[in-house]
Amino acid sequence: MDELALQPILSNLAEAHGELARLFARIQLVVFGEVKDETVKGWAETVMQDERTSPLDERTLFVSLARAYRHLNVAWNGRHASKERVRRGDPVDFNGWSRFPEEAAFRDLWPAPSRCRGTPREPGRGHIMPNSLQAAFLQMAVRKLGNLRYIISFSLGDKKVPRPKGLRPGIETEPFTEAEFVWRMHRIYSEMNFAWAYRKGGEDLSRQAIRRRRQFPGVFLAANASSAVLSRASKPEDRP
Repeated sequence: MDELALQPILSNLAEAHGELARLFARIQLVVFGEVKDETVKGWAETVMQDERTSPLDERTLFVSLARAYRHLNVAWNGRHASKERVRRGDPVDFNGWSRFPEEAAFRDLWPAPSRCRGTPREPGRGHIMPNSLQAAFLQMAVRKLGNLRYIISFSLGDKKVPRPKGLRPGIETEPFTEAEFVWRMHRIYSEMNFAWAYRKGGEDLSRQAIRRRRQFPGVFLAANASSAVLSRASKPEDRP
């Protein structure tokens, strides 16, 4: 347990969870006309206002996912940092931790090198087609991230995070290991990648399509695109 910097991991997971929950609630609103999922109903009023002032488009989706990716990356890459190093908050550390994980365990999520080179295409105010398939992938990402937050918070003795429904009995008595951490992070990344890949609809769920669409999107990888966009983007306010 001492090998993992659980407190900074948990704080970054909480930020990523907030980003994805808000985005999931907004996708639900657009697709179904209401925020149906009980776990994100607290976002209903906020996302209704978001949609009235600025309808969801590709760039908005990109920025929300980029923020969530960045926090997940920091949680993973900074998992062994000392408390002093985290407290110091060196920008060099943060920039390094913000990059996507390159360990072998995530190798199947990386696209061919040719898709990660060159100047990234910056998403504009292009048309997207939020759909039930995309909503389902975001729902799974939110739930899996919620499970991970609970497990780590329980390990820290923090009772603020409620126990998610459906979490297997007795998990609180099992030690939280790095192997479990990477497995759960891999699943969260996969669902987020699908949520981006299916932003314009499409029902191709063939094995080849699934393998391709579960990879990190090149637009987030090329030249560390997320940092470039995030430096100019305002942060969402009024979290519930």
